[in-house]
Amino acid sequence: MTVRRRLNVALLCALALTGSSACASFSSGDYGDASIPRRDVASARRSIGIAYRMTSTTNGRGETPNPVVVSSVRDKALASYKSSGLFSEVSGAPENTDLIAEITFSREETFSPFLATLSGATLTALPARGTEEFQMVTVFKDREGKVLGTYRRNASIQIWIHATLIPLTPFLFPLSVQDRVHARLHEAILADALRAGAI
Repeated sequence: MTVRRRLNVALLCALALTGSSACASFSSGDYGDASIPRRDVASARRSIGIAYRMTSTTNGRGETPNPVVVSSVRDKALASYKSSGLFSEVSGAPENTDLIAEITFSREETFSPFLATLSGATLTALPARGTEEFQMVTVFKDREGKVLGTYRRNASIQIWIHATLIPLTPFLFPLSVQDRVHARLHEAILADALRAGAI
């Protein structure tokens, strides 16, 4: 999501709140069994470096993701890998590490600009909806660059804006839901790679 689009969503939701209205997001995804078994022997853990790439389209039109957004989601990837407990070290530079994770995160957003504008103009008395489809592809490699495994997972988010959603806003604010989806996609891919013996 570009910074401008993120600001538009945040602004529309802020207007919704001031108008006794609200917005909420609902997610679904191909997470499978995302439980990550802990490694008992610390010496078995290896270091990993992460290379992150993001692609984005809105209503079928490709756009260059804002570097600030790319940096933010990359930081979340680093946090997910660190919190997994699977690695002795997690680095944002994939040099001089035992493993490399090349992550490509693709996002496709669709919404009606007319309905979004109409909803905002009526302080969300009229509803609007948008959809974000995500695909995360991670290629794990060893220090020499040999591919150890390629894993992909998908998820989607439905963003609804309507006056009746105010009770749900604190729990389902769109940007918070996106953060949780990113984390779950990383967890699912790490679990897949671990079960396959790639990491």
